[in-house]
This record gives sequence, C-alpha cells and structure tokens, in this order.
Amino acid sequence: MSSTSAASTPTSRALILEEFGTLPRLVERAVPEPQPGHTLVRMKAATVAHLDLNVLDGQFGILPDLPSVPGTQGSGIVLASGTHPEGALVRVRGEGLGLSRAGAWAEHVLVPDSAVEVMPEGTDPALACIYFSPSAPPGPPCTRSPKCGRASGSWSPAHPVR
Repeated sequence: MSSTSAASTPTSRALILEEFGTLPRLVERAVPEPQPGHTLVRMKAATVAHLDLNVLDGQFGILPDLPSVPGTQGSGIVLASGTHPEGALVRVRGEGLGLSRAGAWAEHVLVPDSAVEVMPEGTDPALACIYFSPSAPPGPPCTRSPKCGRASGSWSPAHPVR
C-alpha cells in the first residue's frame, strides 16, 4: 500500500535486512525514481526460495551490503520503462536482484531492463514469479506418450518423480 509523505514524495513499504541471521524489518521508503535502462515495477508476488533464506542467514557466497532489500525474484506490473510496456505483468530476476541491488521484497523495485521478462497475458502473478524457480522443482522430462501430448524434452509438474 503506497502512500505519500508530507513532502509529496511517494512512499511504499519494503522489507529491509539489517543483520544476517535476523528477520527483515518492514519500513516505509521512497518509491525508486525511474532511470534510463531500468524498469520500475509495482510488485504483486515474490518468492521466498532457498537462495533467499541462505542470503538472510549470511550463508551464500555472494552477500549484499547491509542494510538491503532481500528477494531474488518476483513479479509485478510495469509502471515505467523505456523497453517494456506499461501495465504488463513481468517477472523480475537476475542482474544481482536481492544481492548487489535492492530485491523483490518491496512494493516497488527498480531493475535493469535485462532483469525483466514480460509474461503472457492472464498469467497469475504468483505463477509468474516462480516460473523456472529452484523453489519449484519440476518433474522429469516429458516423453511422447498418450499421457503427455507435449514435445519430448519439455518438463511437466504433472509427472512427479517416482
């Protein structure tokens, strides 16, 4: 839920990690200003994946400078971009998100255009943010069979590992 401060600066909420091994704290901060080569996204969903938990605990090989906004991937709606259509649902990940730059655990994120992928219209934001996420292990590759119906080599969560 965004608000506007007395100085008419738009603000939004974000989780801030101040010390490894502790929980992030909810804070109000300024909405990031749009910049060339970047996309401003109003987040709708974000993952809490194994990588994120390792970062929170300080147990990953690349750790952010603190304080930092965690969250290595998520999805939301484009508010401003020179590359991606405004209003589009996008997935954000990579390019140091949640590691060397503010992450997805915020209402608004500003990410490099290359960290943004437009999702098909009608995609659920929760599904968009876990698309190819290590937090959602796929089943084995699909093979051509009456049961599958898809091209060989594609994966299917409907075919669990046995």
